[in-house]
Amino acid sequence: MQVAGIRVPRRAVACGETNGTRDGTGPSRIRHKENIVRTISVVMAATIAALGAVHATAQGSDPNFGRNLAATCANCHGPNGVSVGPVESLAGKPKDEIVRKMQEYKKGTKPATVMTQLAKGYTDEQIDLVAGWFAAQKAK
Repeated sequence: MQVAGIRVPRRAVACGETNGTRDGTGPSRIRHKENIVRTISVVMAATIAALGAVHATAQGSDPNFGRNLAATCANCHGPNGVSVGPVESLAGKPKDEIVRKMQEYKKGTKPATVMTQLAKGYTDEQIDLVAGWFAAQKAK
Protein backbone atom coordinates (compact mmCIF):
# COMPACT_ATOMS: atom_id res chain seq x y z
CA MET A 1 0.00 0.00 0.00
CA GLN A 2 1.17 3.52 -0.73
CA VAL A 3 0.28 6.70 1.16
CA ALA A 4 1.38 9.98 -0.43
CA GLY A 5 3.78 8.09 -2.65
CA ILE A 6 5.45 6.24 0.28
CA ARG A 7 5.21 2.47 0.56
CA VAL A 8 3.65 1.69 3.97
CA PRO A 9 3.02 -1.82 5.32
CA ARG A 10 -0.67 -2.68 5.87
CA ARG A 11 -0.15 -3.27 9.57
CA ALA A 12 1.24 0.24 10.00
CA VAL A 13 -1.75 1.79 8.25
CA ALA A 14 -4.13 -0.26 10.39
CA CYS A 15 -2.36 1.00 13.53
CA GLY A 16 -2.48 4.60 12.34
CA GLU A 17 1.23 4.79 11.55
CA THR A 18 2.28 6.47 8.35
CA ASN A 19 5.99 5.71 8.49
CA GLY A 20 6.20 2.61 10.69
CA THR A 21 7.96 -0.60 9.96
CA ARG A 22 6.70 -4.13 9.76
CA ASP A 23 8.24 -5.07 13.15
CA GLY A 24 6.22 -2.40 15.00
CA THR A 25 9.15 -0.11 15.83
CA GLY A 26 7.84 2.98 14.09
CA PRO A 27 7.77 6.39 15.83
CA SER A 28 4.10 6.28 16.87
CA ARG A 29 4.57 2.74 18.25
CA ILE A 30 7.51 3.97 20.35
CA ARG A 31 5.51 6.99 21.57
CA HIS A 32 2.67 4.64 22.47
CA LYS A 33 5.03 2.46 24.55
CA GLU A 34 6.49 5.56 26.24
CA ASN A 35 2.97 6.73 27.14
CA ILE A 36 2.14 3.33 28.60
CA VAL A 37 5.32 3.32 30.70
CA ARG A 38 4.62 6.88 31.86
CA THR A 39 1.04 6.00 32.79
CA ILE A 40 2.14 2.89 34.69
CA SER A 41 4.77 4.95 36.54
CA VAL A 42 2.20 7.55 37.60
CA VAL A 43 -0.26 4.87 38.73
CA MET A 44 2.47 3.04 40.72
CA ALA A 45 3.61 6.27 42.39
CA ALA A 46 0.03 7.13 43.34
CA THR A 47 -0.53 3.63 44.71
CA ILE A 48 2.63 3.75 46.80
CA ALA A 49 1.70 7.18 48.15
CA ALA A 50 -1.80 5.97 49.03
CA LEU A 51 -0.48 2.88 50.80
CA GLY A 52 1.96 5.04 52.75
CA ALA A 53 -0.87 7.32 53.82
CA VAL A 54 -2.99 4.36 54.91
CA HIS A 55 -0.06 2.93 56.88
CA ALA A 56 0.66 6.28 58.55
CA THR A 57 -3.03 6.67 59.40
CA ALA A 58 -3.14 3.18 60.90
CA GLN A 59 -0.10 3.95 63.05
CA GLY A 60 -1.39 7.34 64.11
CA SER A 61 -4.94 6.24 64.90
CA ASP A 62 -4.14 3.03 66.79
CA PRO A 63 -3.01 3.75 70.35
CA ASN A 64 -1.92 0.11 70.69
CA PHE A 65 0.30 0.04 67.62
CA GLY A 66 3.53 0.23 69.68
CA ARG A 67 2.28 -2.54 71.96
CA ASN A 68 1.33 -4.69 68.99
CA LEU A 69 4.78 -4.30 67.47
CA ALA A 70 6.42 -5.01 70.84
CA ALA A 71 4.48 -8.27 71.11
CA THR A 72 6.79 -9.72 68.47
CA CYS A 73 9.68 -9.31 70.92
CA ALA A 74 8.08 -11.49 73.62
CA ASN A 75 9.67 -14.75 72.45
CA CYS A 76 13.12 -13.58 73.52
CA HIS A 77 12.56 -10.58 75.80
CA GLY A 78 9.55 -11.98 77.67
CA PRO A 79 5.96 -10.78 78.00
CA ASN A 80 5.83 -7.00 78.39
CA GLY A 81 9.62 -6.94 77.99
CA VAL A 82 10.37 -8.76 81.24
CA SER A 83 12.80 -11.55 80.37
CA VAL A 84 12.97 -14.71 82.46
CA GLY A 85 16.09 -16.03 80.73
CA PRO A 86 19.52 -14.77 79.80
CA VAL A 87 18.21 -12.25 77.24
CA GLU A 88 18.10 -8.63 78.38
CA SER A 89 14.80 -7.31 79.75
CA LEU A 90 13.49 -4.23 77.98
CA ALA A 91 10.76 -3.18 80.40
CA GLY A 92 11.53 0.12 82.11
CA LYS A 93 14.70 0.81 80.09
CA PRO A 94 15.09 4.40 78.91
CA LYS A 95 13.50 4.94 75.51
CA ASP A 96 16.64 6.62 74.13
CA GLU A 97 18.76 3.61 75.09
CA ILE A 98 16.43 1.18 73.32
CA VAL A 99 16.25 3.37 70.22
CA ARG A 100 20.04 3.73 70.14
CA LYS A 101 20.60 -0.02 70.44
CA MET A 102 17.99 -0.83 67.81
CA GLN A 103 19.53 1.67 65.40
CA GLU A 104 22.96 0.15 66.03
CA TYR A 105 21.56 -3.31 65.29
CA LYS A 106 19.83 -1.99 62.19
CA LYS A 107 23.04 -0.40 60.87
CA GLY A 108 25.07 -3.48 61.78
CA THR A 109 27.41 -1.59 64.11
CA LYS A 110 26.31 -3.59 67.17
CA PRO A 111 27.04 -7.30 66.80
CA ALA A 112 24.27 -9.81 67.44
CA THR A 113 23.05 -13.13 66.17
CA VAL A 114 19.38 -12.36 65.51
CA MET A 115 18.76 -8.70 66.33
CA THR A 116 20.71 -7.31 63.36
CA GLN A 117 18.28 -9.03 61.01
CA LEU A 118 15.16 -8.27 63.03
CA ALA A 119 15.99 -4.59 63.46
CA LYS A 120 16.28 -4.12 59.69
CA GLY A 121 12.58 -4.97 59.41
CA TYR A 122 11.47 -1.94 61.43
CA THR A 123 11.15 1.65 60.27
CA ASP A 124 12.60 4.39 62.47
CA GLU A 125 9.06 5.36 63.50
CA GLN A 126 8.26 1.79 64.51
CA ILE A 127 11.46 1.54 66.54
CA ASP A 128 10.49 4.75 68.32
CA LEU A 129 7.00 3.39 69.10
CA VAL A 130 8.33 0.05 70.40
CA ALA A 131 11.00 1.77 72.52
CA GLY A 132 8.38 4.10 73.98
CA TRP A 133 6.12 1.20 74.86
CA PHE A 134 8.89 -0.79 76.57
CA ALA A 135 10.10 2.28 78.44
CA ALA A 136 6.59 2.73 79.87
CA GLN A 137 6.47 -0.83 81.24
CA LYS A 138 7.39 -1.66 84.84
CA ALA A 139 10.63 -3.53 85.30
CA LYS A 140 10.33 -6.49 87.66
